[in-house]
Amino acid sequence: MSIVKVLIIAEEPWITLDLKYRLQRLGYKTIVASKSLTLQDVIDAEQPDLVLLEKQKVESETVGAIEAADLPIICFNAESQPFEIPIDLPCLAYPYQENLLDAAIRANLRHHRIQTQLAQQLSDNQKQIELLHTVEHELRDPLSSLLITLDWIELMEQAEQSPQSLQKLDHLALARNSVQHIAELLDRTSLVCRCQAGKLSWEPVWIDLGEFCQDLIAEIEQLYSNANIDFVCLSAHPMIEFDEMTLRQILSNLLTNAVKYSQDSSPIYLSLTRNTNHVIFQVQDRGIGISEADRALIFTPLYRGSNVKEIPGTGMGLAIVHQLVSAARGSVTVESTPTVGSTFTVTLPLSL
Repeated sequence: MSIVKVLIIAEEPWITLDLKYRLQRLGYKTIVASKSLTLQDVIDAEQPDLVLLEKQKVESETVGAIEAADLPIICFNAESQPFEIPIDLPCLAYPYQENLLDAAIRANLRHHRIQTQLAQQLSDNQKQIELLHTVEHELRDPLSSLLITLDWIELMEQAEQSPQSLQKLDHLALARNSVQHIAELLDRTSLVCRCQAGKLSWEPVWIDLGEFCQDLIAEIEQLYSNANIDFVCLSAHPMIEFDEMTLRQILSNLLTNAVKYSQDSSPIYLSLTRNTNHVIFQVQDRGIGISEADRALIFTPLYRGSNVKEIPGTGMGLAIVHQLVSAARGSVTVESTPTVGSTFTVTLPLSL
């Protein structure tokens, strides 16, 4: 691990010297602002990890140069007493107490590192969304043209009714399924993009959640021969005013994922609970599970777990769930153990 470098900016030389020796005893490397160089030159040359800035030196140009270099700042008072500054920065009232000085530096470096990682993740996610939007836009028209062409060829072959035509119709059916699969992926991509842009349309209606869940389970079990879903309703008369298509997307993505990643035809459990302010859904499976490393990323668009192997998927289902739940001001959490199974919990507010 590299030694942390601390840049000291103080009004008096004796203050700088005192802090320099204290920091060196704590194991830090110190840098002193030079009057012969601009602050920007010092930062560029020395590449400090953190800046200790005396309150008398808090000026817009100084703070601006430090923030432009994306460096954490700790303001301190050489007079060793509580103080206030006109900007929102962490402040250290007793800089000569080495335990407090060390703790403040460690805490601010840790906070800055976390903030940097979050900003990078947000930037990466935004770039992914922009790429998805571009791909969705560019492919939509060619796919529509391709489907029209397949329809035209199919009509021609059906009219001929020769053995060769029947064989061609089989291939056309496969081609149509492939195109429809791509179109479905584009629909999912478009949904994620609309969520990110805040352009979802909400049309709340009253939904009988018991009937809704049972109908959805019947549809999924018809699509997947290995689906074995048990529904448990833990609330009487569970009605909710919610956008039906949004709720369908959330639950169908969780349930189809559970079916795909379950072992054999092991049972999947969907439970429903309603309290005063929220409705809570849980989807539990006995599937391949999700590793701890993957759990931090499973809601990222296009991300797939490291253990999915040859199981087909697009990496969009959980991203859609997360985006829709967030748009509804709800929450989604996951508990999972590899080879044992996963439990997804979705909590939605009763009023949007």
